[in-house]
Amino acid sequence: MASRVADAIGRKRTMVAIAAGYVVFAALSGAANGLVFLDVARFFLGVTIGLSVVVAPVFIAESSPPRIRGGLIVSYQVATVAGIMSSYLVGVIGGVWTFTMFLVLAALSFGYVWWLAPETKGRPLESVRDYWENGGRWPAETAPSPAVGRDRADSPRHAA
Repeated sequence: MASRVADAIGRKRTMVAIAAGYVVFAALSGAANGLVFLDVARFFLGVTIGLSVVVAPVFIAESSPPRIRGGLIVSYQVATVAGIMSSYLVGVIGGVWTFTMFLVLAALSFGYVWWLAPETKGRPLESVRDYWENGGRWPAETAPSPAVGRDRADSPRHAA
């Protein structure tokens, strides 16, 4: 399901939706006033987590420079395990401040993906390398000439 969504709407939009899902469903979990409401919010938070486990490594691999790509993928996996372990710690310690801390972290990840991460859908990895080498901007793409594949005399610009 996650790969189909990412292919249909793009990697960046999918990551933005995932980050927004973390923020929304974590907030709804914190605001739950009953068990059913909490269960529904946690279910959708789980779906969001499931989507991120599939899409995030692909997005990282496609959008990172080759020299640090492997390290970023490993960092993502370590951060995932650290997040799981810290959630157990939150369960032991509890308190509003821990919930607030994780909500802020979710909002920061949303902001990063929304404003800083490039869209990589349909771009070859070489162009992603050019993106990073060009200071975080896509190289100017030249539009194909209307006369490509035709005789110059048949071009609308040269028609008599």
